[in-house]
Amino acid sequence: MRPASPPARPTPTPQAFQQSIGPCFATFPSAGPAPQVFQQSSGFCFVTFSEHAAPVTAVAFLPSGHALVSASLDGTVRAYDLVRYRNFRTMASPTPVQFGCVAVEPGGEIVAAGTVDSFQ
Repeated sequence: MRPASPPARPTPTPQAFQQSIGPCFATFPSAGPAPQVFQQSSGFCFVTFSEHAAPVTAVAFLPSGHALVSASLDGTVRAYDLVRYRNFRTMASPTPVQFGCVAVEPGGEIVAAGTVDSFQ
């Protein structure tokens, strides 16, 4: 009897996802590198952030609603100012990883991102 081979590591496949806060919601197209922010009342996209080099896997608003963070398979988590419409902070791991999720704590001070890569 042969021993079972270890399960294959799943390949991340970004899905269209949206996160909402107040009168706005943020989304990213499936396999797209650009988070977009829309007005809920009209459905109008008023900003698209295109700084990521690979597909975006998650977005989250800060509780204040003045900023948005996004995680990407390019190994960065980016914070966007929703008043000036610019990327004001880019966070990256010291080793190359692919981020699959992102969360912001209720106080808005801490951002956490999880990787799809195994911990070494």
